[in-house]
Amino acid sequence: MAGFAITGYPSSYRAPFSAVEVLLGQGESSASPAAREAMVVGPYTSAAATAGTVANTVYPIKTEADAGLYAGDRGPAYRGLRMLLKAGCRSVSYLAHAESSGAGVVSATGVFEVTATPTGTGQIVFQFCDAVLSVSFNTSSTATTIGDDIEAKLNGQSHLPATWSNSTGTVTGTAAVAGASQNGIYRMRVISVTPGLGVTCAASGATMGTGTGTAGVDGATTENSLLTAALATITGSRYYYMMGTSAVQADVATLKAHVAAKSEPNPGLRSRCFAGEVGTLAATQTIAVAQNSERCHIVWQKNSDHDPAELAANVMAVTQKKEAVESHYNFDGYSGDDWFIRPAFANADWPDGDDLNDAVTDGIIAIASNQVKSYVTMHVTTRSKDSTGAIDDFRATETHRISVLDEMADKWVLNDMLTFSNFHLRDDEYLSDGVTVNTNQKIPPRTIVPSRYKSWLISTIMTPAANDGKIQRLNEWISSTYVRIDEENASRLQAASSGRTCDQRHQASWLLAETTPA
Repeated sequence: MAGFAITGYPSSYRAPFSAVEVLLGQGESSASPAAREAMVVGPYTSAAATAGTVANTVYPIKTEADAGLYAGDRGPAYRGLRMLLKAGCRSVSYLAHAESSGAGVVSATGVFEVTATPTGTGQIVFQFCDAVLSVSFNTSSTATTIGDDIEAKLNGQSHLPATWSNSTGTVTGTAAVAGASQNGIYRMRVISVTPGLGVTCAASGATMGTGTGTAGVDGATTENSLLTAALATITGSRYYYMMGTSAVQADVATLKAHVAAKSEPNPGLRSRCFAGEVGTLAATQTIAVAQNSERCHIVWQKNSDHDPAELAANVMAVTQKKEAVESHYNFDGYSGDDWFIRPAFANADWPDGDDLNDAVTDGIIAIASNQVKSYVTMHVTTRSKDSTGAIDDFRATETHRISVLDEMADKWVLNDMLTFSNFHLRDDEYLSDGVTVNTNQKIPPRTIVPSRYKSWLISTIMTPAANDGKIQRLNEWISSTYVRIDEENASRLQAASSGRTCDQRHQASWLLAETTPA
């Protein structure tokens, strides 16, 4: 029987190893896993740099204070870390990189504009990101004093991603991190102003970096180049759940490429990444289809009160928690006690059934909204197309397929090393027909043969997965499994199996027909 290739390990590779390659969407079927740690990768603020944060360094995060210290308590990375901790994420780390800098760098700004000749006592209710705040006014108030109150309220919320200053009623917020990644992701709105009292207040744009606000621009040193350099320092380390803070397509692609490369059999550091998007469905589809990877997740809520880092973090946190217990967890409609994503503010921004179907079909984790809550529509990867990216191919889009196979692979690697490390390898003995394995062959101590390894593989990895409802049609998995010694490398034991993971119940239908006689 012909051998097979494992990416990164040709037969000429001689150093000891155990590696597994996971293939998804392959058509018809022919010990505990390693810890699944979480990591946020993103820029730190100038305040964090002053406090001692060093670029390209991994910091363990145990508390919100740790997040504020290393990422800066107004930065996007802090907001992502804060949400992870709030949702109960375990084993959290932060990979720091600097913000964009150099010639041409610009920080995004946003503006609340107040005019005031008050004729009575009233109130302004306004919102920035997820913070709904209010200030009062009376007949002695001016645009300046009202603006000062707005400035104080905004600056008093240390988790908000900007610092604010007022000038005669023009209250300007400057993003805590410079560059283009901060454009269009922080929602601004005036909810109400007591009418008929001579006071107005308006957000000059829907988000920071729009309207009369200034759009952020990367400098000569771009955020993407800094992200790339930071990721290069952890190519030898596994963080199974990784998320970025940027919604920019190039940054999402960089993180996806890092995860995809690490997940190859060599180095075998299987992992997944998450990103958030708050733009239109069409814009998000463009980004998701461009990734087209079973190891990349994009979380979308149009015009969200949350920024991309918070969206990605909340979904990543609940994913880690649920998959740690049940790797094939069905997230349909998820909105548990650890879910902190608010419904989209405007009913017009709530995706309808067609929007949700389009999102899922293109590999987007869409966050739906109603009058009571928001919730996950379906947990999917961006692997929704064929290799050309042109044809819908849903076989590898559902998240549980990669999660289950990763768990099986992790268990195999660990148990293989624990059970057979320092063993000897020899071929099976066969009966006179040259095909049938001699089941009575004598196997020396600390020696493994292909037939015994196959039995071990079935009983240790496959059967438990089938019993837990993670894979189906166990007989097909067993019949497809073969184990042999590499003909070109006598020290390599090769095993191959194929089969189908469990399916998940997403839909049900019932056609009722009443049959009163004519």
